[in-house]
Amino acid sequence: MSGVDASKFAVIVISKNYFDREWTEKDLNDFLHKQNSIGQKIVLPLLYNISLDDLKLHYPELSEIQCLSAEHYDTNEIALLFAKQLIMRIKNYSS
Repeated sequence: MSGVDASKFAVIVISKNYFDREWTEKDLNDFLHKQNSIGQKIVLPLLYNISLDDLKLHYPELSEIQCLSAEHYDTNEIALLFAKQLIMRIKNYSS
C-alpha cells in the first residue's frame, strides 16, 4: 500500500520549486483523485511564496479547493488552521 493510499488527510506545501517535477505532479494528482467516504477531498495545499493565481495557472483543478497561504499566517496560525481542518473533517467523517 502506498503512502497516498494509506492517507486520510494530506497537507502539500506548494512553492515555485514544486511545479513541473514528475513525482510531485504524480502525488498531487493521486491526492486530488482521492476522497474520504463522504466525498471530501483529503488534500489541503499550503502555498509558499506563490499566489493563488500562480497555483491556478499551473493546476486549474485546484481552483475549487481550499488553500492556505503561508504569506498570510505565521507558523502557529497555520498549525491551528490545519488542526481545525482535521477536526472538522474527522467530525464529518465519523457522523
